[in-house]
Amino acid sequence: MSVRLWRASGALFRLPAAVIGCALVVRVLDEWWSYLPAGTIGDHHRDLGFSYAQSGWLLALLTLGGVVGAPLAPLADRGRRRLLAVAGALGLAAGLAAFALGAPFAVLAVCAAVLGAASDLVILPLESALAEHAGDELDRWLGRQHLVTWFGDFIGPALLALGAATALGWRGVFAVTAAIYVAFGAVLSLIEFPEAVPSEQDGPAEPVWRVARSLLRERELLLLAGAELLLLPLDEAFLGFAVARRAGDGGAVAQSLAGGVVVGGIAGALLVARKGLDRRRTAAGGAAMVAGAFGAALAPALVVQVSAMAALGAGTAVVWAKVHHRTLTVIPEWTATVPTLVGLLATPALLIPVGMGALSDRTSITAAMVGAAVLTVPLAAIVVRLGGDRVAAEELDALDA
Repeated sequence: MSVRLWRASGALFRLPAAVIGCALVVRVLDEWWSYLPAGTIGDHHRDLGFSYAQSGWLLALLTLGGVVGAPLAPLADRGRRRLLAVAGALGLAAGLAAFALGAPFAVLAVCAAVLGAASDLVILPLESALAEHAGDELDRWLGRQHLVTWFGDFIGPALLALGAATALGWRGVFAVTAAIYVAFGAVLSLIEFPEAVPSEQDGPAEPVWRVARSLLRERELLLLAGAELLLLPLDEAFLGFAVARRAGDGGAVAQSLAGGVVVGGIAGALLVARKGLDRRRTAAGGAAMVAGAFGAALAPALVVQVSAMAALGAGTAVVWAKVHHRTLTVIPEWTATVPTLVGLLATPALLIPVGMGALSDRTSITAAMVGAAVLTVPLAAIVVRLGGDRVAAEELDALDA
């Protein structure tokens, strides 16, 4: 009986469902752990004696680590998916364990860079495999992934609240998360990843740097980089400034704006999961994003601001799904290399929240939010120009006729 159970479990790990399931939850885990360093700044200051500037450097190194680790991620297109994913999971576990142990600042600085690099090493091989398994249904699968990812936004804060109220503490939360990644790495080591789609070229494989140089000539890849650059500030930065503007009205009032974003984001992701992405839905998502951003920035009444943030959340969910989908499909044989290049080209987006802060200091938060809202107009224009839309049923009927 035990032999049968063992064989059955082995077959399960070879099923496409195994790699698809891991691809669906990988961003939940990523949202979960990535909140912890930011959510424990006060704990680092109190318990470890870090200055707030040191904590800020740790957060910056999370992003810079992703840039440093970028040359490794394209190896997923060379058939190293399992190795990269397992190494990334264990790298995340090691970095989180260092935080749990309260290591000195110099050690945590290195670990923060490791965390940033390891994150992509887990995500990209899994999403590359998902793109090959899902085929024409990839837009819906990404909608499902984005839908469950919202739970990751709750897990990190909830665990830190639990740690603050119990003997677990903030260090225990890091330890639990590290253990989860050890277990995730063990699962990744057992599942069967599909082979990478071979390039059409003959002869030996080109060096990654040469492939990257040729891909940078692709017009749509540059459009994707521009879209991601404009999209990134509409996440935590825009919400953070919106909440800060209402902070004087009380925490519950201010956080209701975050509630609006969550509700809208879930609705947008659910729409994509059920219906997929066609031209009309992409255009509607872009319009909702633009209207929501300007409404949240300019409306004086709280109820209108919350509704506008919900529209922004819904529209952004559709737009992000479109950008994410096209990044994985624009060049099918480079499903890990293209997202890496897009992410590197979009790195200057990190300066936009800095500019929003400077504008808020000089004028007002409203002015900074309007400035960010202006960015949604070219973003919506770029997104509707991207290819890869699902063909609507009525369009198919017209073609058949």
